[in-house]
Amino acid sequence: MTELFLVNMVHEGGNYGGITKAGDWVCFRATHSLADASDTAQSLREAGRKVRVQSVLIGTSGQVEIDIEKLS
Repeated sequence: MTELFLVNMVHEGGNYGGITKAGDWVCFRATHSLADASDTAQSLREAGRKVRVQSVLIGTSGQVEIDIEKLS
């Protein structure tokens, strides 16, 4: 399994994929490096953005894996 980190932020308007409107959450960056995701998120926060980092597990066939134990 491989871990992927998504840096998600609240879109503030402007052109970001055409259908996205201000207030929607968008994926700003995806990376396999937690350090890179954390640094990116910190830079966005310092710029006044609302940001979250999400961890996603990718299985051996490319599928998203869910850790059931963490959901309990």
